Amino acid sequence: MYSLTHEENSIQGEHFLQLLTAWAINRPVDRNESLKNRKKKKEIYSRWTRLFGEREFSIVNIRWYLDILKKKGCHPNPKQSRPWVSGALITEIQTFRAFIKWMFINQYIPFDFGLQIDKPKAIQESKDILSSEVAERVVESSNEVLPTDNKIEIVRKQERKLYLEMLLWTPTRKSELKSVTGKDLKFDVPTPYMVLIRKGGKSDKVVIPKKFIEILKKRVTWKYVFPANPDGVANSWKQALLKNGINEDIPLHRFRHMRVTEGMDAGANPADMKELMAHEDMNVTLNIYKQHSVKKKIETLELFDPLWRRDAAPEKTIEYIQFHLKQSGVDSHASFRVIKSGWVGDKFAFEVEKISHKK
Repeated sequence: MYSLTHEENSIQGEHFLQLLTAWAINRPVDRNESLKNRKKKKEIYSRWTRLFGEREFSIVNIRWYLDILKKKGCHPNPKQSRPWVSGALITEIQTFRAFIKWMFINQYIPFDFGLQIDKPKAIQESKDILSSEVAERVVESSNEVLPTDNKIEIVRKQERKLYLEMLLWTPTRKSELKSVTGKDLKFDVPTPYMVLIRKGGKSDKVVIPKKFIEILKKRVTWKYVFPANPDGVANSWKQALLKNGINEDIPLHRFRHMRVTEGMDAGANPADMKELMAHEDMNVTLNIYKQHSVKKKIETLELFDPLWRRDAAPEKTIEYIQFHLKQSGVDSHASFRVIKSGWVGDKFAFEVEKISHKK
């Protein structure tokens, strides 16, 4: 075990580089690890060794390093360097914590000091809701087979399209489908499912949609059920978006946000949705994945006052007036009648007078 004191919270530079090499370069590849993650590890190794150099790996130096990223970034070419946003800083801190935890689990350090690294507050950007109808249309138009395509290209396009459809209809991540093998497909049960290795290494069962059962039954002997390159799938999705006149950069991960939003808007139980998404914490499901659509905002406003929309069509306005009168009880009360009605500000208002009944 390398020397590390509670007071200093540091590892000597030479030992730090040895451990970093063992963690980022020499560590065996996980089954669920994508090529993108392996590339990120190499980038982390290059970045940390370049900036830390022979410095001690300590809380003080980690904060110094994060301060550099926040102010000016760390690109080797100063002309291309730019300050990191809070989301990227949080990801870097999570990487530091994972590395420190790995050292602690393998008994290279006596205690886990990763939680002493403070996280900056991330600014949550509002995201446009991608409706399932739009997503289905884009996926359907993707990877169109052309007359000039050879057999290999046709197969590649078919596999990329299947990958997109599975991402759309199952609550999976792009990297999780890549590792599914033929042995992970289970058809000898009432409801066929496939076994996934989720983010974090947790095994999970995902129901196979009926439309894919016959296709996947033919792949139980395959080493990998979905052989398409995830990066190629993502590129074909971007091209399909442009083809459909959508210029916004919408990542494939937005499918999961879409399913949570539409599911909960339709009345799904938040706890069930958390399990379906394989989230560790309910707050992730409710506060990050659940988006607020314009449609639901309108419906929520109408719960308080169905007359809030001043630009409604005349027929709708009449319906709103009748609804408002009915709610107030005026239209069914023989002792009152409406004497004046109209828009006041953004709402519809009316006045009534009491009718005296003479015998």
